Amino acid sequence: PPPGAVAVADLRSELGCARFGSCSGCSLQDGLAAPPLYGEAVEFFRGLGLTEVPAVMKAARGWRCRAKLAVRGPVGRPLIGLFREGSHEVVDIVGPISPLPPACRAHHPRINEAAALIKEVRPGTEAAAVAAGGLLRYLQLTAVPSQPGGRAEDDPLAAVQVVLVLNAPPECEPDDPRKEPKSRARAKAQKPPSVAPLVHSIWLNFQPDAARNSVLGEGWRHMAGPAAAWQEFGGVAACVGPGSFVQANYGAMQLVLGEIANMVPYGSRVTELHAGIGVIGLSLATRRRLAALRCVEVNPAAAEPFRTSLERAMRTTWASTQEQQQQQVAGSQPERFLEGCDVLVVDPPRKGLGQSLLAALTRQPQSPESALSSSSSSSSSSSSSSKAAAAVAATVAATHGAVPEAAGCSPALPSRLVYLSCGFRALQGDLAVLLSGGWRLRSATAYLFFPGTDSLETLVLLSRGEGDEADQELEEGQEGLRKVQGKVQ
Repeated sequence: PPPGAVAVADLRSELGCARFGSCSGCSLQDGLAAPPLYGEAVEFFRGLGLTEVPAVMKAARGWRCRAKLAVRGPVGRPLIGLFREGSHEVVDIVGPISPLPPACRAHHPRINEAAALIKEVRPGTEAAAVAAGGLLRYLQLTAVPSQPGGRAEDDPLAAVQVVLVLNAPPECEPDDPRKEPKSRARAKAQKPPSVAPLVHSIWLNFQPDAARNSVLGEGWRHMAGPAAAWQEFGGVAACVGPGSFVQANYGAMQLVLGEIANMVPYGSRVTELHAGIGVIGLSLATRRRLAALRCVEVNPAAAEPFRTSLERAMRTTWASTQEQQQQQVAGSQPERFLEGCDVLVVDPPRKGLGQSLLAALTRQPQSPESALSSSSSSSSSSSSSSKAAAAVAATVAATHGAVPEAAGCSPALPSRLVYLSCGFRALQGDLAVLLSGGWRLRSATAYLFFPGTDSLETLVLLSRGEGDEADQELEEGQEGLRKVQGKVQ
């Protein structure tokens, strides 16, 4: 609607949500597969020489497999939902509004069921609620497939990994009355399971500073159920940790993984930056028989799920391979993570790529003499760079060994760059730098990860220094993908 206008929910629309206009989650009711930003993206890429920019949407409803919801309101009758646009007033999206639809249309149905169950659990004693303004402040709910090796997005009986975010320090004493919601939730979870139990596991997260913008704090406690939640992504079993990032739209991510696989030649040496729990990299290692894989992620909470997924892959899919794993600090020298790789995969946050990485990707080739000088300078600054960031790098050397060391000269740049962007404005700026630095734009696909919003997840392929044979290989892979996309839309 135009600025100042009041949006009216239309239950006959594609979205069909009774709370449209009050809840801030969605801004579009119709045209979900082609939001306004998609038209802008088509024009942008047309100006860069691409005549075709497909738009791909998996499902309009029930697609969200991870949800973060605010909890506010009176003790015993909490409001669970999202904030009203421009405010901190929670719009309740859990529970029936007879005769209107009872819950969020975007959520996996089992997430709605879990939220309704939690609504029955008091967030704390009345005294604690008055003193702290309510202890239970947020929920994080993640769908988990009911069967090993399954996909939650296709599973109507999926269980839910529950995270209760408490406005409390991690070290509160066991007899603290504010722990009441935990004990009640644990009692529910430990009842004899039904045929398809709703609750997979329960975690406490402690966020003592209610004024912070981040929902999750640094303190964690596992309360009930399995510690590991497993989801099949792109042919590999991925361990989904409660504190690590995972795409909310599992179904759309499966399609992205298929397209990325078509972009990466068999036997490549791949580096993945902003890797999260390693879903893209591990999927590529499984599907494309990579010679080597290096995954780099700044969030320490992603390290353990990655290692757990890697260990399972080594026992099953990659049983005959050799592996090498190490933990490092990324610092501000991205060149060392580009060393020895043919394909670079990036999935950065909304702000896009960092300036140091862009500079490394667009630098001119160095002579052996200047490379030796640069190497000496880098060694002298390694101590300060170790303090610059707390990143986790895990390296997997597959097939017959590790990535070779550089031989006295500057490592060559990767020949392909696969860029999955969640911030279109940042992508535009990054592409301007990359294209002026010698990269060529090969393809772009717009994925609708958040139907009902004016946003895109854009998958872009760039290359440099490749010949006609590589061009033909890319075209064949993308032609096969277009056939698949045509069936999805």
